[in-house]
Amino acid sequence: MKNNKLIKAWRRLLLKVLLALIISVCFFPVGMVYSQDIHFSQFYAAPLQLAPSYAGSYLGTRIITNYRMQWPSIPDAYNTFALSVDQRFPELNSGIGLLVTRDSKGDLDISTNTIGLVYSYDIKIKGSFHFRPGVQMAYSFS
Repeated sequence: MKNNKLIKAWRRLLLKVLLALIISVCFFPVGMVYSQDIHFSQFYAAPLQLAPSYAGSYLGTRIITNYRMQWPSIPDAYNTFALSVDQRFPELNSGIGLLVTRDSKGDLDISTNTIGLVYSYDIKIKGSFHFRPGVQMAYSFS
């Protein structure tokens, strides 16, 4: 009984923190935002890169590494590396993950490094139907 109260308290706290993060990110921008999209040929092999709602969608701990070299016949080709780790927490209906990427654009001397935290929450609607919103916060640097 005491354990259920603790789980409910954690759920309420997580939802409040998630709501506060969403509001602060949407309404209080920190500065200019620059982006450089990375992509993988086999996008389904990089679920956290695809959508943050995939965090914790696997039943255990999941560790994934991805690598792509675009146009390998060209010297200093475009290289993209990604590492993701996520864990499901069924008692909290949540999933948490970490996503690390490095994208370098060969001779152009343009690179982007990103470290991000991913969170998803699973809401059971009816039967086997679920709604799984997710949020990702990341820090990018060159």
